[in-house]
Amino acid sequence: MLRHDIPIPHYLEQLQRLDVEGGNIIGLPDPVMAYVEWVGKVEGFLRALYADGEPAQRLLSRRYWGLAENSAPAYMYKHLTMEIGVQREYLRGIAEELQALLKIGEGRQTCRP
Repeated sequence: MLRHDIPIPHYLEQLQRLDVEGGNIIGLPDPVMAYVEWVGKVEGFLRALYADGEPAQRLLSRRYWGLAENSAPAYMYKHLTMEIGVQREYLRGIAEELQALLKIGEGRQTCRP
């Protein structure tokens, strides 16, 4: 459940920024550490957006923990690429839900109970 009085357009902008940032992780010098840090940002964002912690918990998958615990490099790159794709798709789904809420609210800028 979304928190009350959330400025949906602002959160949509942030979701798009986080999605782009996630797409750039593989090209960074230490992509595993960048991914772990990115998940921290996304988790904080989702905790601010939703009243419960359920959406944020989804980020902490088995692959996330395998990467965070620094497994073998071959494992890390393969699973890092998969995990980034899964999480970016998840963020896009949240953005679609927020866009649908905007349409339902007929231009209303925030969610209200």
